[in-house]
Amino acid sequence: MDLLIISEKTPDRNYVILADNKINKVITGINNLVRRIHVVCDENYCYNSSLKKILFHPVKNFKKISEKNTLLRLLYHLIYVMRVFLKSLKLIKKNPEIKFIINISGHFTIGLINVLAGLVTGRRSLLRLTESVQAAYFLDNSESLKAKLLNKLSYALAVILEKIVFRLCDKIISVVPPEYYPNIRGFEPKTVFIPDTILTNTDKRVRVKHSEKKIFFVGRLELEKNPFMFLKSILKVAEIRSDFKTLIIGSGKLEEAIRDFIKRNGLDDIVELIKPMPHNKFINLLNECYLLVNSSYIELMPNTILEALACGVPVIAPAIGGIPYLLNHGYNGFLLKNRDQETLAKLINKILDDEQLREKMSFNCKKFFEEIVDLHFGMKAVYDKYAILIKN
Repeated sequence: MDLLIISEKTPDRNYVILADNKINKVITGINNLVRRIHVVCDENYCYNSSLKKILFHPVKNFKKISEKNTLLRLLYHLIYVMRVFLKSLKLIKKNPEIKFIINISGHFTIGLINVLAGLVTGRRSLLRLTESVQAAYFLDNSESLKAKLLNKLSYALAVILEKIVFRLCDKIISVVPPEYYPNIRGFEPKTVFIPDTILTNTDKRVRVKHSEKKIFFVGRLELEKNPFMFLKSILKVAEIRSDFKTLIIGSGKLEEAIRDFIKRNGLDDIVELIKPMPHNKFINLLNECYLLVNSSYIELMPNTILEALACGVPVIAPAIGGIPYLLNHGYNGFLLKNRDQETLAKLINKILDDEQLREKMSFNCKKFFEEIVDLHFGMKAVYDKYAILIKN
């Protein structure tokens, strides 16, 4: 029995660094259950896997298009999606051993291809829900009326597509418990909670004596990640103290604007931008983190928060998606109920001011992670869930 994985178009060439981690989180749970794994993906997304059973089937992508050409980018994305669909059909016809189709992400775009390919070929479609449909709100970060109308139209279309794929797929694999994503309501009988496997080796965590208090922001530098709220809160914190440093790890279309903000506000000595890096290097760096901050508008189950908990790093994050499942306010971090820079700055200062509170939260982070990892996020837990799903 073979498995077909279909992947979205890469939004950023630096994103390729994350491909190994992202695909492996799916493969880890299925690896021993199938004979071969076929991956249909963006030609820039292919990498040299250590697993010989993985076969990549690249799909040609377009050169980078100006962010201003929103309609053209949408058109090119539709062409890419169609290419993925045709490549998948051809691959299934050539390899009848393929019995299951699963998407890496993009459940209401690439997921639609997953479902349609399953219907046309008679294969089982396993729809992975890894992001919120609200992501369609953030296609354009301009304030023009045209962009706002386009975003509303895109969101309405995404909601419709989401309902269609939920109805037509064989199973919904949600990375968050269904109660944390209201759109699943009505589809609970076909939904199974299988989160991404945490690839962090918790046995190799190191205890770092923090000679420097480092605050991390990790994620794509895009509008939906809300990096400027984070930077404005850091600016407020920097007005009253200088005993900390800030690392922003990521890349994206807001990178130049962020660099300009840092320079204009005299934050060069406090804030450092770092490009995405291989996962093992990131985990080593995460061990040096004093506090992780997430300021996103939309999230489901952020892996960086899980990895921070594994490393004993307290987290401040908004109370959205599956984040309240991971964070208990005041126990292993703080939940942002008012998403504004003043509130965030106060919570950052609260942790920077109180070493005992930070140490207590760090202990609680590890304790909480160890309680849930074997139940849901460990390799064995994920493997067992996939085994039950596929065998049934």
